[in-house]
Amino acid sequence: MKNLKKKGFTIVELVIVIAVIAVLAAVLIPTFVNLTRKANISADTVLVKNLNTSLSSDAKEHKTMHDALEAAKANGYDIAKIQTKANGNKILWDSKNDCFVYLDSDKDKIVYIPDTKSVDVENKDLWVISNEVSDTYSTYLYGYEETSVTAKYGLDVGECAITSVTYTEQTAGTVAVRTTAGTLTLNAPNATVNHYGGADEVYVNDVATATYNIFGVVSFIQVAEGEHVVLKAGSSVSGLFVSGDKSCVEVENGQENVVKSDADGVTADSVKDSATKFGGGNGTEQNPYIIRNVEHMKNIGTIETESFYKVADGVKVIDLSGYKEVVLKGSFDGNNVVFTNLQSRLFNGVYAPATNKSEIKNFEVDHTAKISGAYGAALINNVYNDLVLSSITMHGYIEASNAFGASFVGMGRNGANITINSCTSDVKIVNTSAEPSAGFVGFLMNSGNLEINNSSFKGSIFTNESTSTAKAYKYYSQAVGSIKVDGNNVTNNLLVENENWFKFSSISVTKEQDGYYVEKKTTGGVATEYEITIEVRAKLKSDQQIYNFEIYKNTIDVTDKSGSIKVFDLINEMYINKDGITETAFENGIYQIYNSKYEAGYLTNIKIYIVQKDGNQNIIASSVYNSISGGDIQ
Repeated sequence: MKNLKKKGFTIVELVIVIAVIAVLAAVLIPTFVNLTRKANISADTVLVKNLNTSLSSDAKEHKTMHDALEAAKANGYDIAKIQTKANGNKILWDSKNDCFVYLDSDKDKIVYIPDTKSVDVENKDLWVISNEVSDTYSTYLYGYEETSVTAKYGLDVGECAITSVTYTEQTAGTVAVRTTAGTLTLNAPNATVNHYGGADEVYVNDVATATYNIFGVVSFIQVAEGEHVVLKAGSSVSGLFVSGDKSCVEVENGQENVVKSDADGVTADSVKDSATKFGGGNGTEQNPYIIRNVEHMKNIGTIETESFYKVADGVKVIDLSGYKEVVLKGSFDGNNVVFTNLQSRLFNGVYAPATNKSEIKNFEVDHTAKISGAYGAALINNVYNDLVLSSITMHGYIEASNAFGASFVGMGRNGANITINSCTSDVKIVNTSAEPSAGFVGFLMNSGNLEINNSSFKGSIFTNESTSTAKAYKYYSQAVGSIKVDGNNVTNNLLVENENWFKFSSISVTKEQDGYYVEKKTTGGVATEYEITIEVRAKLKSDQQIYNFEIYKNTIDVTDKSGSIKVFDLINEMYINKDGITETAFENGIYQIYNSKYEAGYLTNIKIYIVQKDGNQNIIASSVYNSISGGDIQ
């Protein structure tokens, strides 16, 4: 048989093949790379063109890169999509020509697509999206993880949670800075800084040869001596403190809250404090603290010196949900605001420690819940100096549980003289105590006088039928001074019953059946529950309902109790959710209810509704503990 041998490539042949492949690669790979890069550049070019189409269709002037990106986002290009495919190249925003441009790193050239360039630009006018501050361009931060940043060119914090920005521009020119919160510190001796967005605090340390222009919303600005600041139209500054007389502050936004260091008693800290607590002002009569919301109303109680307050222009309604009455030291101008959802008095006390005269005016109040406790006035609890009330309208319901009831003032102390001008009340006053009530003022002490002009009480007063002293008066319930109405001395007449004055027979509930207490019924060892509800309802003799509110509701789980046990023996703790009831106690099956800490009298005329259910929520028994007139509940 013939021997056949397989012949392979020789080493020389292999070398030749590899050499040919290397030559081909050297020729073709750059071509392929170049084609790929051209394709990527082409895709980037299309993206830049589309971005500029978005800016054009927005038809707005974009002051910051944030504005430009918002316009792009509206057309489907969010920031995550604004990325180049060609490595090393960048998409920038030209803030002077308001367009996106393409930086070709191969040619070191800025390309305008389309060519809409009308003015020359510097590097600081070009903005780059980056997760770190650029040393070459202005920066829009995206993905930046720190809370503080220092920049020497323009800066936009984007959506990053940055609380401290320091700007240190050393060269001349105009730059933009956009912040959203926190502190901005300017150390830029030659720069004009345009500040957009918002900040809590701004410290203008050095813009000596240029200007700091504020276009956004800032709580507090402190200006070093010799600096130039302009509050642009549309901006909002709550407090501004200017050091020395060499600084220049121009106001184009109509605000009047520029406070200088030479103002009596004014410091940077006091202005900053007021700026964070209020919407502006310094508390003087000429420049009152500005009120814009419920938080500003709450902060009135934190000011210890006599001050003036005014609701901001343009604020029509302030929702007082969550507000609890505060002490007003000074005067208050509501500026025709409407207060809604007030569930307490507006002010617990009013006094002016420096002038001994207060003025409260120009608002409407809508109460949505009862006000109970001593001196149950809808507006003010205690007044400690002369007071003028003007142009106030009161609505709603109040309840005085253990003292006088009134629309405007509960108690005038220290001989306070009260003047009420052009005020109206249609408040419903329910007095559950033995004290009288009145349409305007509860009680004037120490020969205080009451003057009423062009004002009226159109509400209703309900007093307890069982108490002969619980009367209803037109003007005040008790006083030792004089009263004038529209310039004439008058007698404080009782209201006529069944016109503005009604007597209610009891405070009770309307439930199913009467009884004393429910004894536990065993159902073959099945767990049972006791659901206990206590309600109070003020009613007329005719059984007409006046007001209803729940005091307490709870469910007590009971497992395998044998024998007859009083319901209250099974309660470990209990409370009453009712203003004015400040102390309760449950000991040894006896539930004690006290009106106040300083007066150990029992709440009278309540009923307790008790329902007993089995484990399947079926009612086993129910009863009402009838009209407790005083003492303990067993």
